[in-house]
Amino acid sequence: MGNLKWRPLTNAPTLTDADGYFPQFIWENKNLKNSTYLLQKSISLAEAEREFRAQIELVKKYLPWVSHLSAHMGCTNANADIKALVDRLAAEYKLPIQMPQGIVRVQGFSGSSKSPERKEQDLIALLKNLTPGTHFLVEHPGYDSGDMKGAGHEGYENVAYDREGVTRAFTSAAVKKVIAERNIRLMSIKEALEPTK
Repeated sequence: MGNLKWRPLTNAPTLTDADGYFPQFIWENKNLKNSTYLLQKSISLAEAEREFRAQIELVKKYLPWVSHLSAHMGCTNANADIKALVDRLAAEYKLPIQMPQGIVRVQGFSGSSKSPERKEQDLIALLKNLTPGTHFLVEHPGYDSGDMKGAGHEGYENVAYDREGVTRAFTSAAVKKVIAERNIRLMSIKEALEPTK
């Protein structure tokens, strides 16, 4: 996000901008003039591997129950070499990055131009149209306060408002009613990844 900056845990000059921070984007954002992006220069796979390992090890140190890997802004798919590296690390650490066969990803319901009420309606419609099976939904709940107000960039300025709407939809009584009526069982990713007995 434009106003927030992150540094790597390792020395990784091919993964950072001139000030030592990760770039704002992975791919070029043609709507933003002069924005830095990761693929502006060649990435050292050795640096990428060191950084991914450092991040995984740090998470495992403080969250030993970690169940899977996730990617910020698609960084694990930056290019074919990075994807192959991440797939190898996921297998080595036994932390999946992809959902197993048979688990269907459903389209999100948020968007910075949608009101919280519209997000709630869209989530209800999504739940009412689910077919039998196991599905997963990736969204970004948050609050319209504190540090979240500093997140965003040109083209996505209403981050805190957007994510507060997601939180409100997730906690809505009307959404909970549809979940109960349709007998939808909510589960963690860890549960979804456990082999069936």
